[in-house]
Amino acid sequence: KRAWMNAMFLDKEGEGRNEFFEYIWNRLGDILKSIDVMTELTVENMKRFGAEGVRYMEIQSRFRGWNDANGNQISKDDATRRFLDRFDQADAKATGVLVRFQSIVLRFSTDAIQSVEQYFEYTYNHPELWLGINMAGREDDNRGYPSKFTDVYDRMLRKFPGVGISIHAGEAEKKDTHIFDTLRLGATRIGHGINLIRDPQTMQMMRGKDYLIEINLISNHLLGYTPDLDEHPFPIYMRQGIPCCLNTDDRGMWHSNMTDEYFVGVSRFNLTWKETVTLGENSLKHSFLDKDTKAKLLQQYRSDVLRFQNRLETEGWKSIASSMNAVTYDYGKKHLKLNLS
Repeated sequence: KRAWMNAMFLDKEGEGRNEFFEYIWNRLGDILKSIDVMTELTVENMKRFGAEGVRYMEIQSRFRGWNDANGNQISKDDATRRFLDRFDQADAKATGVLVRFQSIVLRFSTDAIQSVEQYFEYTYNHPELWLGINMAGREDDNRGYPSKFTDVYDRMLRKFPGVGISIHAGEAEKKDTHIFDTLRLGATRIGHGINLIRDPQTMQMMRGKDYLIEINLISNHLLGYTPDLDEHPFPIYMRQGIPCCLNTDDRGMWHSNMTDEYFVGVSRFNLTWKETVTLGENSLKHSFLDKDTKAKLLQQYRSDVLRFQNRLETEGWKSIASSMNAVTYDYGKKHLKLNLS
């Protein structure tokens, strides 16, 4: 059991993007098809993220290809209902975390273009859970280059209003046009965006605009896109006026958490308190939630931050830290030298 579990995350020297992209996902096998397993794992993530102060998760999933406990395929609508029913149970509600989904297309799959069509339509027709569409997969696989999808995204945008578009782009070391081409598809959020630093025209275009770069520091480190985190372009984007937020990406496979991401940001790049607070605020401002829900979450976030600031001023950080149940995992212990009991 321990050996199988260790095969689910990067725990050895030399394991990087090939292990992650080519092997780990395949090892999960039919687990990824089980609606019962995945609903429970989602709630488990709600509990863990909620304990770190997260109040909204907008995560990538799929609406088709789910099986029940007997191995029988269930309908798309049944799967959506099962997720919503699970989120309505007492332990899920107690986390204080709201969950919504982005449908996700594997960009280099043989049916990727058809999937974009199907996912757009389903997302548009089921806003009770689905808010946007994403595309993921290795960008060094030339079958999934962004401009390949220009025609299908144009057709979908003619038919379906209000579907958010957030796409992985720029997860590479060398220069290319993938981020610019992804913005052309209609994306307002870019996942990773590492090589934007090599595209000054697009970088300048994104400054101060309604775009967001979803930064994944630990992912970029472990997959070798930024072996030296001190050289990560994130603070340059942020301090030149491109909205950013921090994300865990595949936290289970990295054996890390959201706090680790912020710890890296603060310790490596000397983030100010205002910058740190703004990162969290950006993740809500640029979410695909409806206007009223977004405003409610932003108000709650600002209230929580103000309450925490007041505690710092009256109690002091040492008193607060000593009362916290701090948690870290293998990444924090190995790379950040966080030895927490």
